[in-house]
Amino acid sequence: MLLDPGELAQQVNDHPESGLGEALDGLQTPYIEVHDDSDDTLEPRDGWHNTPAATIIIHGDLATSYRIGLGIALRQLQNTCDKAA
Repeated sequence: MLLDPGELAQQVNDHPESGLGEALDGLQTPYIEVHDDSDDTLEPRDGWHNTPAATIIIHGDLATSYRIGLGIALRQLQNTCDKAA
């Protein structure tokens, strides 16, 4: 899963009780954060168990962040499929 929290990240960082951390902990798959600004990253909190497989930040170029994140996700998926075969 690719996750772009955008401006929501600052709200979550200011108000960890918002529930996003719990929602991310409930994911059954890894996720990759993508950003175009380092100010928009989620700050892991105590008690969060599921952290991103990668965090991609390309300042001012969200499209490139998505391309890199998608490339990582596709390699992970290929590795999972190869192990299952």
